[in-house]
Amino acid sequence: MLAEAEAGLKRVSRQREAEREYRQIVSRVQLDSTRRLGCEAFQAFREQYPGHDPEDLASLCGPDLLPLSFPLPGERERAAAVPTPASQTGESSRDDDLFPQEAGWGATSLQTGKVTEITDTPATVGRDPTQPFDLPLLEWCEVPAGHLHWSPAGENGSSRPQQRRVTAFRISRYPVTNAQFEAFVQDPQGYANGRWWPPAASAWRGHNPGPRPATFSNARRPREQVSWYEAMAFCNWLGDRLGMGVSLPTSLQWMRAARGDDERRFPWGDEFDLLRCNVRESFIRMTTQVSRYREGASPCGAQDMAGNVWEWCRDAQPGGNNAPGSKRLIHGGSFLSEAERAVIDFRYALAPERAHASIGFRLVQMTGPLKG
Repeated sequence: MLAEAEAGLKRVSRQREAEREYRQIVSRVQLDSTRRLGCEAFQAFREQYPGHDPEDLASLCGPDLLPLSFPLPGERERAAAVPTPASQTGESSRDDDLFPQEAGWGATSLQTGKVTEITDTPATVGRDPTQPFDLPLLEWCEVPAGHLHWSPAGENGSSRPQQRRVTAFRISRYPVTNAQFEAFVQDPQGYANGRWWPPAASAWRGHNPGPRPATFSNARRPREQVSWYEAMAFCNWLGDRLGMGVSLPTSLQWMRAARGDDERRFPWGDEFDLLRCNVRESFIRMTTQVSRYREGASPCGAQDMAGNVWEWCRDAQPGGNNAPGSKRLIHGGSFLSEAERAVIDFRYALAPERAHASIGFRLVQMTGPLKG
């Protein structure tokens, strides 16, 4: 009995100590000006006091602190040790740093080829075909049809590897940038037009009539602080303006574009390379221009598919059904993520109304439906 009493006192003392530390962190996380420091403190706190989060600070700090919503293939495998960089390369603030405009392998212009519109992308509405439209810095990469090996989570955390055939599609070379999203916001028939919004977003829009400001400026940085609802509305608007089917990639399409025909862990290969992406180990602590890591491109030529910002996908789980309002997947890791979270198979499922400084999105246009 004495031993039990002593153990009980220790538990109570530990709980009180945890609550004292926790309350000091809460005020930092809840203020925009100190949230980043507060979230870093909360990360360290969780390592010492796992499970103690009565104010749900994890939801404020974003996906880089959230537990996985389902088991991932190989999630217990640790990435190779990441070296600490001897020096840090500063991010250019110039907006006139030109993107490569030449068409390389896997590239296509906006005007190349006719795209067949898919069933889950709204038909074009009210577009004037006589008025040309061009979104700055939008470039597409060809992803040929092929097979993708993947392991969906099974019961008790087990997974049975599957193979899916993914038909050909095009994916944007870069994540959607601040400049591109701003064109959507400023267009009188853009963000404010209710026709672009999925039905499940109507209640959310009632409380969020306007977009959140981006955390990081510069026209060529990826646009973050965007919910899944807003990302889908952008796709519907852009598809109408371009006269083609535009949407978010499915998880299988995202992995296919990042991986190509083999089973590589990162878009550039199996070994982590600090010079090919913007992750926590880069010590940049903010987003970077989307053209910065050209050596980190995937086989189809898509850039920034590891690090910088997480990217929304269209579906709730790879190859799964998508009920209205259900959680949606994000892939790719971010500038806040450890390298092991930037591997191609790593993913989270988040509520579609969530938006953080570490979440953005990229686009696909289809040449046919996803089969298998």
